[in-house]
Amino acid sequence: MVRAATGGEVSPAIDRGVAVGQWLGGAGDPPRLIAVDTTRAETLLRGRLNDGRTWHAVGAGLAPPARAAGVPVPAGAALSLVGNATGTTPLTVTPRLLFQDATGLRTPCTGEPIPLDGSTHRLPDCAPAQGLRLVAVSLPVAIATGNVGTGYSDALAQSPAGDSRVAVTLTVPGPASGASPWTATSAGPAPGQLGAPAVALTGTSSGTELRMTTNVALKGPPDAARNLVATAFPAPGPVPVAVSSRFADEVGARRGSRLDLPVGLTPVQVSVAEVLPAVPSAPGAAAVLADFDALSRALAVSGDFDVPVDAWWVGHPAEGDAADLRLGSVTTRASETVRLTGGPLRAGLPAVLRLLVPAAVLLMIAGIVLHVTFDLRARAVEVARLRGLGMTRREIRTVLLGQHIGILLPLLAAGAVVGALATRVVAPLLVRSDAGAAPVPEVLPVWPWAAEAALLAGLPAGCALAVSVVVVIQARRAESAHLRVTP
Repeated sequence: MVRAATGGEVSPAIDRGVAVGQWLGGAGDPPRLIAVDTTRAETLLRGRLNDGRTWHAVGAGLAPPARAAGVPVPAGAALSLVGNATGTTPLTVTPRLLFQDATGLRTPCTGEPIPLDGSTHRLPDCAPAQGLRLVAVSLPVAIATGNVGTGYSDALAQSPAGDSRVAVTLTVPGPASGASPWTATSAGPAPGQLGAPAVALTGTSSGTELRMTTNVALKGPPDAARNLVATAFPAPGPVPVAVSSRFADEVGARRGSRLDLPVGLTPVQVSVAEVLPAVPSAPGAAAVLADFDALSRALAVSGDFDVPVDAWWVGHPAEGDAADLRLGSVTTRASETVRLTGGPLRAGLPAVLRLLVPAAVLLMIAGIVLHVTFDLRARAVEVARLRGLGMTRREIRTVLLGQHIGILLPLLAAGAVVGALATRVVAPLLVRSDAGAAPVPEVLPVWPWAAEAALLAGLPAGCALAVSVVVVIQARRAESAHLRVTP
């Protein structure tokens, strides 16, 4: 829906505060976690990077090497599950499936507890739309409650000793999926409760079968974790992240540093791959940038299928119909530009800068007119003498005009140099963020060469015109006041 409404590159995004170990940041300024599809970083991310880096290169270092293939699930497909368990203790599993759509968004679907009795059980309708792919399955194994004949009927009582071999087969109807690598793990916090987890993907005439097996240790407390997780990707290990320079300074992190970040209730280990001047959407903050796919893989392997989505980021939108979806507030770069420059407090500086150039030009021309007028009045006798010596009015005007233009041109050049230096030194100090602090990214002085060249070419022309008018008028007045011609 978001892609159809905007016509751009769409990615689910995580944007929230996060703790780093025991560090919670400052008051009202917690560390930020930003996660998007970094394979499209060049389209989605904005900001200036140092050392000649590009967002494409940064994103490529954070994203997994390949997209999770998974198993395609037709819309409305009736998934089924059958399981068996050895031993005398009845067991159940509560299947939880993780689906991925074309944008990379992953959504879970949870079924009811299913006994491992060898019967086929249909799962809830989890694929209402086309384009979904099954990328992970979670099977929490529990001892069936209310079982007579096992020596206990209370699930909170002491579990019977021994192990049970569990085999579960999930069938996805439709065309058989090609062979793709799947990985089976035992999720924490007590992964030792499951032994030898394995998964195999096979294509059959009825669809694609995902067969998962493991040895379940029944000893220990009943609430001990026994969660078999099968994923269409290998265990990711530490998630590579890019951190802002402020984050690196606050926690003393550098490339290769490993940190623990809680995402929801699941701790995720991350490894610092890049240190950036700032993380997009978190200017000046202590922030962490991660790939949405890599982060959700780490959560899935830990048995947490509730991948948080705080926003949708759209790169290069072609249409502006996102507000019609009623998904929440819509923020665009254009609206932010208007907000930051059009308010009564923020519009002052641009307005002053727009009036400054015309005012400076008028003051300069007025000063030149006054200067030339005063100079020619002081030299009126000299002009009359030159006229008496036989110089024509044209020659006198040419000499006076050349003198004043020769003085003005070096002054204009010096003023342009001083203005350029002032722009680079003073102008960045005048631009502040809405909080009064230094803006992020830093102010980048821009020198519009075409406009400046036109201005610098127009100023001598205007000055020459003003000087010419003053010279003509003052030269005639000097003749009439000081030159007496007798027959």
